[in-house]
Parts: sequence; structure tokens; C-alpha cells
Amino acid sequence: MCNVGGDGASLASAVPERWTSSLNVDVVLLIMSFCDKHTLTRTMGTCPTLRREGAKLLLGGHVSIRDLRALVSFIFFVKAHKPTILYHLRSLNLVVGTIHPNLALILVRILAHSRNLHTLSLPHTRDLFASHPIIRDLICQLRSLRHLTLHRCGKFSGNKLMLKSPLISLTISYVAPEPFFDTLSDQDGPMYHPMLLCASVSPTLESLDIQYSRQYGAVVWMSPFTFPKTRTLAIHDNMPYTAPYATSFPHLTHLTISTTHQQRGTDLDSGAEAVEDHRSLNQTAQSICGTWARLEHLVGDVAGLYLLAPSCSVGHLTVAPVSETLHLEYLFAVLMDTEPAALDVTLTIALLAHAWPAFVSDLTQAGTTLFSSLTLAISVGPLGADDDEDFDIEEIMDKFIDGLSDYKLQSLKVSLYPLPSPGSSPVDPPTSLSTLVPTDPTTFADPPLNPTETSLSVFGLLAFVEKLEDALPSLKSAEIRVVRPGSLKEDFVLLSKGEDGEGILAHSTSR
Repeated sequence: MCNVGGDGASLASAVPERWTSSLNVDVVLLIMSFCDKHTLTRTMGTCPTLRREGAKLLLGGHVSIRDLRALVSFIFFVKAHKPTILYHLRSLNLVVGTIHPNLALILVRILAHSRNLHTLSLPHTRDLFASHPIIRDLICQLRSLRHLTLHRCGKFSGNKLMLKSPLISLTISYVAPEPFFDTLSDQDGPMYHPMLLCASVSPTLESLDIQYSRQYGAVVWMSPFTFPKTRTLAIHDNMPYTAPYATSFPHLTHLTISTTHQQRGTDLDSGAEAVEDHRSLNQTAQSICGTWARLEHLVGDVAGLYLLAPSCSVGHLTVAPVSETLHLEYLFAVLMDTEPAALDVTLTIALLAHAWPAFVSDLTQAGTTLFSSLTLAISVGPLGADDDEDFDIEEIMDKFIDGLSDYKLQSLKVSLYPLPSPGSSPVDPPTSLSTLVPTDPTTFADPPLNPTETSLSVFGLLAFVEKLEDALPSLKSAEIRVVRPGSLKEDFVLLSKGEDGEGILAHSTSR
């Protein structure tokens, strides 16, 4: 039994007053496990037992130290208990940069006692490591870590990341990636390729998310290291070489490739020769060195996917938003390479109207039986259409159905949503009821809809689904969503067919 009465007034918010004179400690601990951090801290003031157990609960969750003041507070918290309390620290997010060397030494002692720390995140790695070399050395020596995130990194000592822990997942990003890689010499640069930099954790690593943005004259095709357990790989590489990844990570199931070409609006058409040469090199390298047999999920922007040119079958292909006809040409080549069973892509309404019909026709003429499942998100608005062009949503969607008539689609998901006007930003919710009463009656007046938005606002979902059902007899399920302009109401229609072919239709509206 634990007497939590008398001076234990701070527990009153957690349990009824009539219980506090004599309450089984197990019951109290169970209640404490549901308390927020503020209530938990107050409860810790009742007795030594709850003080100790409360500290365990506070450390047992995710601990995030957001600034220098929070770090000092955390140090005093640990000092108020015995260092053994750090045995319960499991997950730490340390959002501090450069700190005083003396403070860095205290932090090192705390980390040294955190022998069950399995998740560590450092958003400002370079600055923190610069505070004192011993911080980097100790983190590399921690054997309890299983998940490590290092953001805004700089150069590693000896151009190596010598980790002693059997990591399961690792994330690495750099301070201004491209300028950082440009500062590396031709000798140092290749050492930052994932297959070399992460070699110390190659036997155990299951998931890797890493940047690499430097190109060199000498191309390494075969990797000297293998990551036998890695199933998930996310690479951020503007000109990726496929062979090193395929030979280093032979058992991948999930691969993500991202480049900055679309983000920066790179004119890939003007550099078409270099793009084609790089793609051809990757295709040749895979024919010589081998590649993956199959990827369950392939994700990326079309430029990265086209450059990577993976020559393997894919279960599910997810493509970042496509905004140009050239991107659809790249996507066509990627589909020919991978033949995915499911495709997930985001288009503008302009592309759907002008380029999608020819794209689907080309796929049909190629004699492929691509994707039995299609997920399509369509953006409608100022960023999705030319300023002087209006679109009839119903007409475009009818042509969309006609283009898919030769496909044996089993699953289809389509969403249409309006884009905000240029320069607009989401409105924060009102902080008080008084803000709901405008002084000017026109304050909350919605701007008039343009013809394209008007067409979207009256688009008939049920009629569209009926057309789908008639045109695509193989269809077993369909989900169609439309976000209405102005009101932002979402209309949703779900079609599901059983083994007997009978369909069940559900329709709902939400806001």
C-alpha cells in the first residue's frame, strides 16, 4: 500500500478525494499511465514512490528537447534523480545546435547512462557535433540504438560513419546538400555514397533514407558491401546510378527516389541528351550487374524514376505530381520498364484534358496489360489550367472513361479537388466567438467561381459512377471523391461489387 494522502493534494486531479487516504499503488500507477505530462508532474510530488514511478513514465515515452532552456531543465530533472533513472529513457529528439563545451560534457554523461536509448534524432547534427568531438564519438559508441536520424550533417570524421550499434533504421541529410557535396574533393566525395558511408551497419540495417548529390567521372558499378536485411530505401539523388544500389541492397521491397528537378522547375527538355545518356548507362549497368527481381512499392518523381530506369517488375508505382507533357512521356517509359499492377498518380486538369487521352492510347497500342488498380488525383484551379482556358469537368471525365475501356481495371480511385488562388493561404480558425461576427457583411463573401470551378461544383458523381460501371465491367470497386469549390464540401461515392457481380453503392457528403 502507498499512502498518498496528507501532502498529496496534487493527486486530487487524478483520483477522487475519498480514495487518496489509502489507495493501492498499482491502481495509482495505472491511473498515472493515462495522465498528461502536466498532471503526471504534479502527481510526482505526493510521495517518493510516485516521484520515482512518474519519472519512469515521463522518460518511457518520447522525450523532445526543443531548445537550450529545455536542455538545462532536463539536466536538472536528471540531477534531481539518480542517474539510473536514465535506464528508462527510450526515445530522444535533441533539437539543439551549438552548445557550450561544458554543457556538452554534461550531455555526454547523460547519454552514456542512457543504456536503453533505442531512438535518437538530431535535427542539427553538424552544429551539435561541433560543440565537442566527444558527442559524436559517444553517439557512435552507443550500442543500444536501433533508430538514428541525423539531419543537417556536415563532413564526418575520416569521411566515415563508424557506428557500433546494430541499427535497424537510419536517416541522413546534409546542410544544403548540393553545396555541401560540391565542397568535397573527388577523393572524398565517393566515400559519402550510401553503400560506403553506412557500411558499418550493413549487416543489420532494414531501412535507410539518405541524400547523395555528387557526380563523379568514375562510376562504381559493383558495390563492395551488401545490406542483406534492408527492405526500404529512400534516396535523394539528382543523377542516380542504379547499379550500386541494386548490388548493395539486393533484397529491397520498397524503393523511393526523389530529385529536385521538378521542385526547381529544371528544363529537362533542354538537357535531353544528358538525361538519355544517363538513363542508357543505368540500363546497361543493370544488364551487366543485375538488378532487383521485383519491388513491391516504387515511389518517386518522374524525372528520378526515368533516370533510375529500374528494369524489374513492380507491384505498386506511386508517382509525384505530374505537371508537364514531358513528364507523361517519362512516365510512359517507366511503365514499360516496370509493368506495375497498381498505379498512383496526381495530374492537373489541363494534362488530363490534353495529354492523358494520347498517353492512355499509347499504352493500349503497346499491347500491355498494365495496372489493374488505378488511383488518380486531379487538381483543378489556377495552377491546373491555363489562365485563358476553361474546362468542362463532365466532358473531360467522360473521355477519361472512354480511354480506359480497353483496360481490365478492378479498382479505381479518383479524387478531384480545387487548388487555392495564387497568393492565398489557409485561414486560421477563430480564437474566440466574437471573431465569427464580422463588422462588414462582405467580409466572408466567397469570391465568384470561374467556369472551370463552376463545372466542378455541379459535377454529378452518381451519374459518373453509373457510366463507370457500364464501361468497365471488370471493375470490382471504385471510390470517387470531389471537393466542391467555395464550400469545400466533399462528396464521396463508393462502389463495391460482390462475387455475383451485384454492386453496392454508398454516397455521402462531408465538410
